[in-house]
Amino acid sequence: MNIAFYISRKGGRVEKFLKKNIELRKKVKVIISDGEDNLHLKDFFEELDIKYIYINFESLSLDKKERNERLSDVMLKILKENKIDYCITFGKHILKGKLLKEYENRLINIHAALLPSYRGRKPIDQAVSDNAFIVGSTAHFIDEGTDTGPIILNVVQNMEGFYEGGYDKILDSQLLLLEKLFLLLEENRITLKDKKVKIIGANYNYYMTFPKID
Repeated sequence: MNIAFYISRKGGRVEKFLKKNIELRKKVKVIISDGEDNLHLKDFFEELDIKYIYINFESLSLDKKERNERLSDVMLKILKENKIDYCITFGKHILKGKLLKEYENRLINIHAALLPSYRGRKPIDQAVSDNAFIVGSTAHFIDEGTDTGPIILNVVQNMEGFYEGGYDKILDSQLLLLEKLFLLLEENRITLKDKKVKIIGANYNYYMTFPKID
């Protein structure tokens, strides 16, 4: 199984994931970046034998729609050339066009909220503004909408973690999400019917209280 990541910002969660998971990182073949904030990770990725491809849009006079379309076309070419099975995205741009069709149900976004709540930009800030009690992150397939694709799984925690540890406390829980996601993909346990995901062998009756009470 060949995995690619698409990142836009610092790439901190991807870096931590690759450092922590020696076996799982062997499946990662390509990092696609459209942000200068993670250029410092180029050597780190390449030392792990992971190809790093930086797409510089800053020098091009493109509006938002054109940028999304251009990025999607370039990404499709890269994914096909490198025989990528799944692309996991942390990027800021909305993917469009042929990429969505040719990689249908193979593009997976990691979103820092419990969808369908707090779609779009700055989801943690949205949750803080609403004084949300429960927060977390979602892995979902990408469709033509914004954070509207079928949900695969969540990682959940209490908002108290944010007040104690800030954004990293919320975002670092995505490492567990990625670990579970890689294993599910490798074991081919993710099924999709009528735009709803069902994980083979998963316990959908599991529940717990927040806070945990002994």
